[in-house]
Amino acid sequence: MDLDNHYEQAVWNYLRAHGVDCAPCAEGYRRALEGERVKTPDLLCFGAETAWLLEIKGRRYRATGRSRRRQLDPWAPRSDVVSLAHWAEALGPGYRALLVFAFHVLGAPHTDSNLWTYREQSYLIYGIPVEVYRAAMRVRSPRWDTVSVPTAMFRRLARPLVEWLCVPAGVP
Repeated sequence: MDLDNHYEQAVWNYLRAHGVDCAPCAEGYRRALEGERVKTPDLLCFGAETAWLLEIKGRRYRATGRSRRRQLDPWAPRSDVVSLAHWAEALGPGYRALLVFAFHVLGAPHTDSNLWTYREQSYLIYGIPVEVYRAAMRVRSPRWDTVSVPTAMFRRLARPLVEWLCVPAGVP
């Protein structure tokens, strides 16, 4: 976890304010799973019955204007998605992996009930299980090897982060 990153700081603050026990993971890559290089998750959080591995992705969201950025754009490097899934699989059934998208809201005030304010900046913080994201993802850029989930589908599948961390195991 990079505490110099305002997105990661906002998520960390959000989790602490909601009473979620979590620990930052040392950044870097580790050799795991048959010698494959995998990225370390950003956070390890402890929910009601499940330990969650979190990978935080910071994105901008323009609340006004006609910009493409006006839509939530939940893209990620394919390698981050694959690494997160590998960690959850390697650690076993008590662990689940969650991609966390922290959207920095730019422009006019936003009315979403999930709006989080940190250091006078507004964020929308959503989570989506990595296995759900993988099933729905599409190639965003072959050149950069990035993937994304279409905005309308993301809105259906993602939930405010705290909802994932406070639900019993086995709930999809």
